[in-house]
Amino acid sequence: MAHRCKYLSSWTISLGFMTSVLVAWADAGQQHDRPYATGVYWKDHGVYVLDVTVHNDPPLDDFPIVELTIEARGSFGFESPEGWSSYMPGRLIVHWRPDNYENAIPPGEALSGFVFRNSTLQDQYSYGLACGYHKFGNVFTPVLIPEPGLAAVLGWGACGAGFWALKRWSKCTL
Repeated sequence: MAHRCKYLSSWTISLGFMTSVLVAWADAGQQHDRPYATGVYWKDHGVYVLDVTVHNDPPLDDFPIVELTIEARGSFGFESPEGWSSYMPGRLIVHWRPDNYENAIPPGEALSGFVFRNSTLQDQYSYGLACGYHKFGNVFTPVLIPEPGLAAVLGWGACGAGFWALKRWSKCTL
């Protein structure tokens, strides 16, 4: 009499978990009704480094984006994309503006490199964009960029788990 393999169900659960992680990792491609900002972060020597990308898509009345402001309490170590400058008049809001109008973010384009550092990480960051006569704000949640070596470690671990499960499953009868 054939019996069901007890390892099959755990393998199915593991495969389902890995699939859900991959789907969560992929960008869901959220729809936006006006220009927006996204952010990624990583940790460097105990300090969080945030890199913000501004997307002028869909554009508002074909205007380029000419200013980005982010509420980033206690931030330091600002970096700007080429042709942009940053300043922080107080300890609360960081401003980025293009050095000239030609460096503004044109409609349909995106620009990254708006970088700042902080000793703490907020769940969400409030930002504002100026685009022609439009000024509006929203929030973004920064997404962690994993360590480069993490992919190799996870890959080897998944291969090992796969070979182990295949070895166990091949001994079972369905």
